[in-house]
Amino acid sequence: MRSKTESGRTWAAVTTLAAVFCIWRVGACQAGESQDNLSPHVKLQSVSLTDVRWTEGFWKQKFDVVKDVTIPQMWTYMNGEGNSHWTNFLLAAGAALSC
Repeated sequence: MRSKTESGRTWAAVTTLAAVFCIWRVGACQAGESQDNLSPHVKLQSVSLTDVRWTEGFWKQKFDVVKDVTIPQMWTYMNGEGNSHWTNFLLAAGAALSC
């Protein structure tokens, strides 16, 4: 069983990694945006990622399942006993002692 300090460090590491990935991903999306408003021949305009929200329907249901079920289940799995995959990441990061 992990101590509260170790769980807190793990949570901080996961949160930091997720934040770095999100920042990198947003930068990649913005860098890939085309300058479609500069061409007189464009019939369609790009939509910004911040202008889109799933409010109902098929994709809203899928996003809710991921948010409410998949992510919490993966968190439980990753913090469970006998998870050698996560232990290997901790060993590589120097955050866990080898056996």
